[in-house]
Amino acid sequence: MLLFSAIGFAQESVTVTGNVMSKTDGEPILGANIILVGTTKGTSTDFDGNYKITVKSGDIIQFSYLGFKTKTVAYTNQKTIDVALDEDSNILDEIVGYGNQKQKNVTSALTKVSGEDLQNQAVARVEDALKGRVAGLRIQVTSSEAGGDPKITLRGPGSVTGSSSPLIVVDGVILGTDTDILGSIDNNNIKSISVLKDVSSVAIYGSRGANGVILVTLKEGISGQTRFSYNTFTGYKYSDNNNNFNKTIAQERARLDGLQGQVSAISINSPNYGRIVGDNANADNGSYNSAYAELEAMEFIASLGGGETNWQDEIFDGGFIQSHSFAARGGSELTSYSASLGYLEDDGIVLNDDFKKYNARVKIDSRSKNKKIKYGASIRVNYNDQNRVSTSKVYRSIKTNGACTIVFK
Repeated sequence: MLLFSAIGFAQESVTVTGNVMSKTDGEPILGANIILVGTTKGTSTDFDGNYKITVKSGDIIQFSYLGFKTKTVAYTNQKTIDVALDEDSNILDEIVGYGNQKQKNVTSALTKVSGEDLQNQAVARVEDALKGRVAGLRIQVTSSEAGGDPKITLRGPGSVTGSSSPLIVVDGVILGTDTDILGSIDNNNIKSISVLKDVSSVAIYGSRGANGVILVTLKEGISGQTRFSYNTFTGYKYSDNNNNFNKTIAQERARLDGLQGQVSAISINSPNYGRIVGDNANADNGSYNSAYAELEAMEFIASLGGGETNWQDEIFDGGFIQSHSFAARGGSELTSYSASLGYLEDDGIVLNDDFKKYNARVKIDSRSKNKKIKYGASIRVNYNDQNRVSTSKVYRSIKTNGACTIVFK
């Protein structure tokens, strides 16, 4: 009786072998989970996607792996069960930091901007192209010079004395919170920008992500024939003149002459008479007479300099902005590469204010013939040359020449 039971058990339990692969590209899946439904028995695939498991008639075998749809197969005396898993389109890429989360779990706190949208903006910095595209992202201009870095906040000021800038991550590498990091990137090299602006950023990147996270993904190589691309734009920047400082001596004299009738009508007993017309007893020439005296002085100064000068046109001379970006991307089934050169020049709108940016990047990705080992290298060189003009100096220049600015043209 005992012998019969042992023989019966041996007949019911068999070892099934097989392979688990991706249906999309046929690559073996390492670490796929294989379990018998309703039990705690299971195994996982090896480096080549192979497995073996002991089953008996009627068992349901479940195959699963992250990013793929779960599949079940009933055992009906098969000796080999090979399974091809379909990719799950509902499971998006994971965001990996100190922890990890699926994008579908942080969708409400994640905003993604494609690189094509950024390339269509003729701007010097990435942040300028992001304006108005991400809800809650505040980009405040704190510097008016060409290439000046703005102040970026995602979740509002989080500290009175500390930084409130979001964490910047480029291709998975944490680079810090300095906004000049974004200013050094060629807009044409960006594949996408994702912005994490909720507590999910803390869950992934820890306390460093407390002010939000900006994830920058750069373009990679492609499989196939080498493709060349060239992107460029050019434009002109200028500032409108302030009409309060845009009058000639003749225009100002005509304005004062037009007030002569009203000034003459002021009674000598009026409390404003001395302030406007003048009071010889108190040696007060009055604002009206003083304005005439200033005009005479301005006319004399202008004659010494060869004529009147529009200082707004001299200081805010305007300038061109231009960008050139050349890239080559290609590769084979096992190796892909991407190389690019970029140059941007922004003359700014203020005299002697300019910003130049040089970019060079090479990225190579490769994998072994069995497609199980991946390796690569990435080199990115950036150089920014910026001539800053102090806004206080510009203000002092306008203020010092304030009397002369009435004598424009």
